[in-house]
Amino acid sequence: MRAFTLIALVPFTLGQQYMLNLNCADYPGPCNNDCYAIYVANKQRILNYNGPDGQSAARRRAAGCVSPTPCRNGRMATSNPDEDTCDEYPYASVVEGGSGAILRCTDFDENAEEGRRLSRFFRSTCGGEPCTFDITFGNPGGGNTPYCADGGGANDGYQYVYQGNGNYNLHSRDSNATEDDGWGLHEADPADYFPPHLRREFLLADGSRTILSTRDLTASYDDAIFYSTRNGTFYQTYAIKELFGLEKSLEFQDPALKNTRRAVPFVVNVDTSVFNDASIIRKDVAIIGGGSSGTHASIELKDQGHTVIVIEHKDRMGGHTETYIDHSTGRSIDYGVVVFHNENRVKDYFARFNISMTMENSTLNTGFYDLRTGKVVKTSNAEPDKVAAALEKYAHVVSQWPELDSGMFLPTPVPDDLIMSFGAFAKKYNIEAIIPTVSRLNTGVGDLLTMPMVENLRVVGLSLLKTLSGGFLTTKNRSNSEL
Repeated sequence: MRAFTLIALVPFTLGQQYMLNLNCADYPGPCNNDCYAIYVANKQRILNYNGPDGQSAARRRAAGCVSPTPCRNGRMATSNPDEDTCDEYPYASVVEGGSGAILRCTDFDENAEEGRRLSRFFRSTCGGEPCTFDITFGNPGGGNTPYCADGGGANDGYQYVYQGNGNYNLHSRDSNATEDDGWGLHEADPADYFPPHLRREFLLADGSRTILSTRDLTASYDDAIFYSTRNGTFYQTYAIKELFGLEKSLEFQDPALKNTRRAVPFVVNVDTSVFNDASIIRKDVAIIGGGSSGTHASIELKDQGHTVIVIEHKDRMGGHTETYIDHSTGRSIDYGVVVFHNENRVKDYFARFNISMTMENSTLNTGFYDLRTGKVVKTSNAEPDKVAAALEKYAHVVSQWPELDSGMFLPTPVPDDLIMSFGAFAKKYNIEAIIPTVSRLNTGVGDLLTMPMVENLRVVGLSLLKTLSGGFLTTKNRSNSEL
């Protein structure tokens, strides 16, 4: 099932400017260095590739990423031993690279992956010819790229510049430096800092979000082409809309707006003197229900230092998660929760318990039966291309309300499109081809066509559409009950 159509890339000519949308989830260390360079040190965001001009090695040496790497001989500090490779921005492969670049020690695999993506971009998109491009940051959240989100404007102690030209004086920030060291912590100028709430966030046609590197708050990107990667392959997408206010991801919202979602405390005065003290359970938080949401919430709260109690009527956690074990073969079959969204928070959740995950690539055959008679019900499906086109149109329409992907944060006033039935919505936008697909995704709700559109969005929202286009996750052992 295709949720979005990938457009074949064509080389662009000199003078055209395109948006290279970095996937920060794939190489957070280098991405974090790029964000520091752009948002804190105010380095160039528009870069020029001059073709294979043979100067990359010279620019890398001028930047200070020399051999042997300064990340392994103590010249540059690292936050952990795995960060043993020097990363620079601007890149050595572009004209702007070289002396004055911002440096950080990063993981070798992450550094190599960013290099491969850049090389692939220059070959497939620029055609190996000179081209101009702008940097944007996709998937910048999750805590691994603080300078892309809310890491502040101060040097965390791991951002460097190479002094060169015989000048080995460290910046005044390091009062213990000796004059024969060749590396200096980059001293951030507060005037260069571009705070997160001013960074422009856009919703793209593939369902993802990206943060622009520009400091121009008025420039239009209606016709911009964003080059993103999926499974290592570049594809074109475009901006559906710019996000403002509470539409923006929490990290990029104006601090003045963050308190508008503050929960209203619910206080009940209870006379505890009538209870036996031994029967009173005292916790910071009580969670009703140990299903997927309750379990995840309890673990998140516990990791944050809170005491939690979960009240669940079953003798096990997990809600709809059910797994059958064939004792003759040892094979496990999930028949409750089968797959998960392909999102960083899902991966982090399972990694918390050392449970390996894999892409779910199997083809699921769906049968329809009349439960009153047990007989097969014949159905007809639209052509795959028509379904893909209808899903893309559906995504475009529902992208008007990105906040609904995080909960029932309804706009004011509530638009008619959200109040009308899903059947009327599909007819209005001529997307009836998606009805069989949506019925498979949003099961057990009764008459799907008469359901209010806003209720359907609780399941078939932007995050699910994004996962449809890239694939779902499941546990490596096909046993979700491991969690």
